[in-house]
Amino acid sequence: MYALLRLGYTGEAERFMKWIAARRRDCSSNGSLRVMYAVDGEDALEEATLDSLASEVPGQVRVGNEARDQTQLDVYGALLDSLYLYNKYGQAISYEGWRHVTRTVDYVVEHWREADHGIWEFRNSTRPLLHSRLMCWVTVDRALRLAERSYVLSARRIRAGSARLMQSVANCAWIR
Repeated sequence: MYALLRLGYTGEAERFMKWIAARRRDCSSNGSLRVMYAVDGEDALEEATLDSLASEVPGQVRVGNEARDQTQLDVYGALLDSLYLYNKYGQAISYEGWRHVTRTVDYVVEHWREADHGIWEFRNSTRPLLHSRLMCWVTVDRALRLAERSYVLSARRIRAGSARLMQSVANCAWIR
C-alpha cells in the first residue's frame, strides 16, 4: 500500500482497498479472515496433485495451495497496516469499514496467544511464532492509531485488550 501511494498509483491503491472491503464482507462474524483468495475474490483452489503429468515432469506437480485452510495470524497485521496507510495517505475508511476493523481487532486480541502456521506455512503443525505475535501487535498498534485519528473506534477499549500482547512480544523478542 505504501509503495502504491508513494509512487502515485492512487487508483490502484483505491481498487485494492475496494477489493479488501469486499473480502471483509465475507469474513466470519467473529472477525476472522481466510488466509488467501483467488484474484477474483473467490476461494483459493484446494491443493491437488496432477498425477497425469507425473511421467513428464520430475517430482509432483501441484495446483492450488494447502495453506488456504491454515491459520496465519500475521495476515491481520498486514491488513491493518494497509488500512492505516490508506486512511493516512488516501481516503478515510467508511463507518462500515470501521465496524469490520473492530471485529478484526477483537479477533486478534482474543487469539494472538494461539499457535499458527505462520508466514512459513508449516504443513504438519502449528507453532507459537514470534513473527505472528509481532504482526498481531501491528494489528493492534494500527487500530490504536486509526482510533486516535478518527474518534470512531474506542482507543481505550483497544488499549485494554492489547497490553498483554505487547508485553508478550517484548518478552519474546529479546534473547537474554
